[in-house]
Amino acid sequence: MKRFVIVTPRPGRTTVSLVAYQYNEETKRTKTVYAGSFPLSLDPALLKEATLLAPGQSRHGLRLSERSPISLNQDEIAVIRRWLEVHGSVAALARLQEEETAKKASERANLRAVLTSEVKAELLASIRVRDVLGIRLKALREKLVRAWQIVLRKGARDSQQAKSREG
Repeated sequence: MKRFVIVTPRPGRTTVSLVAYQYNEETKRTKTVYAGSFPLSLDPALLKEATLLAPGQSRHGLRLSERSPISLNQDEIAVIRRWLEVHGSVAALARLQEEETAKKASERANLRAVLTSEVKAELLASIRVRDVLGIRLKALREKLVRAWQIVLRKGARDSQQAKSREG
């Protein structure tokens, strides 16, 4: 049976209570006894070093009442630490930071994909333009070569005709 129970604070409150249940022989009923408390904002990492907490003692914000029916050993402090890792505000802040980091990474990946596709499309378009210009320039060169060949042939014919007329 658990020696204590962690009581989650009511909305708007920041102190977590530890209670123990004691059986009363006279009334033959179980009585809830306040054992101690700790702040919801307690960093769970601070409790890794804690070994034993006796009634009336306090460490890093975790405290036991002087009338506490229990003392906390290392295993029980580890239970509180795990509870803080899940429910504490430091853990919640860490989860929010992790979610924000993941969200930013996802946004960066999406942006990278969009930019990559845009750059790829621009590059392909410029390659097509270069290829088309290359083909057109080659065709223009061939036309100019043919035109010069025609001009040169015509010039050679004209000079031969002029020589034959003279001679």
